[in-house]
Amino acid sequence: MKVLSSFIFVGILPLYLFCQTVPFYGIRSSQRGGIHAAMYNPADLSQMRQAVDIHLFGLNPEFNNNILPIPVSDFGTLTSQLGPILSSALKGELPEIEFNQGDLINRVGNIKTPVNIRLGMELMGPAFAFTAGKIFSIGVFSRVRGLLQIKNIDVPLASSLWATGGEVPTNLPYTISTASQSIALMGWTELGGTLAIPLINNKQNTLKAGLNLKVLFPNVYAHGYLDKTSLTLSNVGDQLFLHGKSELGYYLSNPDNLQNSIEQKKLLSNQRAFDIGFSYLWKNQKGNYRLKLGLSMLDIGSLSFPIREDFSMGYNLDIPSNKKWSLESADEPLVDLKAKGFLKELKREETIKELLPRSLNFFMDFKLLGPFYLSFSTTSPLTDATHKFRAQSLVNATPRLFINQFIEAYLPVTFTGGQRFIGAGVKIGILYIGSNSLVSSFLNARDNYRLDFHFGIRKDFGKTNLEVKEKEKDEEEVQQKLKEQQEYVQPKIKEQKIEVPKEKPVKPAEVKEIPWEKKEVPKVEEPKPLVIKPGELLKDIDGNKYKTMLIGDKHWMAENLKVTRFNDGEKVAEIREDVQWSEYDQSAWSAYNHSEAFEKVVGKLYNGYVVQYKKEICPLGWHVPSEKEWNELTEVLGGAKIAGPKMKSINGWSSTLVGNNRSGLNGLPGGGRRENGRFDGAGKLVAWWTTTPDETGTKVWNRFLSFDRPEIARSAASRNSGFSIRCKEN
Repeated sequence: MKVLSSFIFVGILPLYLFCQTVPFYGIRSSQRGGIHAAMYNPADLSQMRQAVDIHLFGLNPEFNNNILPIPVSDFGTLTSQLGPILSSALKGELPEIEFNQGDLINRVGNIKTPVNIRLGMELMGPAFAFTAGKIFSIGVFSRVRGLLQIKNIDVPLASSLWATGGEVPTNLPYTISTASQSIALMGWTELGGTLAIPLINNKQNTLKAGLNLKVLFPNVYAHGYLDKTSLTLSNVGDQLFLHGKSELGYYLSNPDNLQNSIEQKKLLSNQRAFDIGFSYLWKNQKGNYRLKLGLSMLDIGSLSFPIREDFSMGYNLDIPSNKKWSLESADEPLVDLKAKGFLKELKREETIKELLPRSLNFFMDFKLLGPFYLSFSTTSPLTDATHKFRAQSLVNATPRLFINQFIEAYLPVTFTGGQRFIGAGVKIGILYIGSNSLVSSFLNARDNYRLDFHFGIRKDFGKTNLEVKEKEKDEEEVQQKLKEQQEYVQPKIKEQKIEVPKEKPVKPAEVKEIPWEKKEVPKVEEPKPLVIKPGELLKDIDGNKYKTMLIGDKHWMAENLKVTRFNDGEKVAEIREDVQWSEYDQSAWSAYNHSEAFEKVVGKLYNGYVVQYKKEICPLGWHVPSEKEWNELTEVLGGAKIAGPKMKSINGWSSTLVGNNRSGLNGLPGGGRRENGRFDGAGKLVAWWTTTPDETGTKVWNRFLSFDRPEIARSAASRNSGFSIRCKEN
């Protein structure tokens, strides 16, 4: 019994770092998807924000139990022993760990219920994914996983024997009666490939499917158990006696046999598994999802382990109550029990086959407001309670803050086994780090039954094929708009010959002289020449000064707006990151490529929410012109084809279709910002917002000049596009 108790407490409880119950919560629900998200739903691989996703390293150890509070102070001590633990486990040996025996005894001394401990570790190695073609994404990955599960261990008896150094406990007789007690450890390595494809993909809905195929390499396996147990420990004086029934056994894998079997490909043919998943996205008009639903089945497969002959056996123990067996009757208990007929060997297993902890997972993620999201997920085991390695049933809710592609923050809240854990984490650049129980550990340290952390390094880059396709589509739409906005040409009318009937000659009549009344003939005034001349300097609320032009009887700004506030002082947000720009639904501005020098020349770029806001961005007494006012200016300057060169600047254009700037408006080709956040068009384009929405009410009209067209044209653009602004006097 002392051997058993020592095995339980020395070899098991200190393994805080062999844990895996809810790995990588927070970062796994990242807005960026990719190879990391594909480990929990393969369909999410196609949600890559960039063309290439590289995951270098990720570690998530966790510990969860039902009886032993874990102060945060213990975590540093246990973390320092991570190296020896991993080294011993990979060799198939029980780890040797130093700990304070007295402190541990004090913690477990009052335990009166069966101990249940679940520990695991996930080490995610190098992984790589990329978009292939225009429809699917593909990747490869590697992982090392370990899972240790302790079920219904009877602590009071073991701790009493251990605390007294083998002396007779004072709480006898003691009955061990439980359906099953077991300690099981399994570790394995995965090498796999992942594929995701869209099944349905339109403007509002996307349905994706994904598949992970994995080749498994068994690392370590150990199992000790007491089953169908009804044993009683009693004493007569200082002598201990045992009687009752039980099934017991122990198995340990042989690392040498594992290696030989893999080399000879005896086990490899059966060491495969797969994950399958589906994901649905309901999108807004900008193509960003408002709601995401996911469903996946993970770890469908099994592992086979060759067993050590010298450390593996199963027994059927039956000691009648009238033939109590003395624990001190022999130096070799097993030999003595066999000799007396109390212990019978069961059939020895050469290979143990274990199911992976398969699970059914549901995921929901939706946008709350601006950069705030909320994820909700559940995990349900797909194996019954008799299996040694079983997925844990849990519910998780994770509020997320997606600031931009470099910074994310999350606050996972997990409910499992009647307990609640609150964590925190952050992703900064290529590094992510966090914990699923960090907040709980500090708020209620003595009642915290869980410790965990996760960290890793990942990097994505490049443009996805979807972005390339969107760019091509945008360019096609622009070209179509240009064609539609060409000046109307009166169609030619086919000439027709019309015969005029001959008139009969008429005899002229006598004409009498009629006195004419003298009337004054009104004078017709010739049109006045168009007046175009510089106006007075205009100053905005930030102190920026602008040249103005009088064109006809209307004053227009001769430079693009540079202000950062509405004229009542309310600030307009500067948005630099592409993703945030594409999702931002309030007034915002940016400089082209964030260049201050370029901005001083061509002004700022504003999104469409600025010109449709209830407040005015132009200086007092001025306003952003409407579609009608731009039409009037175009007509005053001679129509679209004639007005275009008059509005263009003489310098800065990347073609021979430069302007003459006869209007004085000096339209420099400062480019714009697409609704996905990318900058485009410097040297080729200038666009100015109007305040007029299109017929659908979802876009806003603008006027633009292009390097390959002489005329000024019009188009309707998303409010998340970024264009220049010109102001007109009231």
